Amino acid sequence: MRSPREGIDFEELVHGELLAQAVPPARFRVAGPDTRISADAAMPMALALHELAVNAVIHGAFANAQGSLELTWEHCARDGREWLRVEWQEATTHEQRHPPTMKGFGLELIERSLPYELDACTRVAWSPGGTRIGIEIPGGQPASNWHRDERMPPP
Repeated sequence: MRSPREGIDFEELVHGELLAQAVPPARFRVAGPDTRISADAAMPMALALHELAVNAVIHGAFANAQGSLELTWEHCARDGREWLRVEWQEATTHEQRHPPTMKGFGLELIERSLPYELDACTRVAWSPGGTRIGIEIPGGQPASNWHRDERMPPP
């Protein structure tokens, strides 16, 4: 965290985690509105993204030369609150992925830690075309997990 009070730009966090795993930029697409993650939310989200990237390199989209990743996020409203919806969609060309028989650290982090630490809603789907992870984080309040970054001009 370069400036803990301001949090971190979500897109910068995503790129940092993917590039740390030496994933070539041509193999992934990231897109979403300007969003800053609070200092409190940055560490759990960075860990989750790190685990997803590592698993994609070992078992998923990046385990061979043909797979790819699309990671998108959007702001949405639900139950009178603003939420940040993050979608991690792997596209694979190798064997069908099945749910693991044992849950490792990455799944525990997604399914248990994020809901506990950030009041997030998460889901994991296994399909022949690749793994899909959904993470929804509440925000838009004084002690927010994230906020729209008004300092950054639109793309």
